[in-house]
Amino acid sequence: MAILDFQSFLLPLLRAATLRGFAWVALITLPLVALPLAAATLRFASGFDPQSLDPHALALQYQTRVASQIYESLVFRDRNFAIEPALAVSWQKL
Repeated sequence: MAILDFQSFLLPLLRAATLRGFAWVALITLPLVALPLAAATLRFASGFDPQSLDPHALALQYQTRVASQIYESLVFRDRNFAIEPALAVSWQKL
C-alpha cells in the first residue's frame, strides 16, 4: 500500500485549483479590460443640426453638446467655477 504524502497527493490538487482560480479571474475580468477599437464613424443623434463644428463659434447648448463629443478642452470649471485641468497638466499666467 502506497503512502500518500503532500507532494504526491495534495500538490497536484493545489496546482489544479490554482489554475482554475486564475482561469475564473481571467474570465471575469476580461470584459473589464479596455481594448483599443478600430477607427470607426462617430454617430451622434441630436434634434438639431449644428451650424458649425468649430468649438469657438458655437453659442447654443445643443451645438456645444455635439462639439463636446469631438473635442476635449484643456481645462474645465468645477462646481465652484474654479478652473480644473482636463487635458492640460499644468499652466502658468503670462
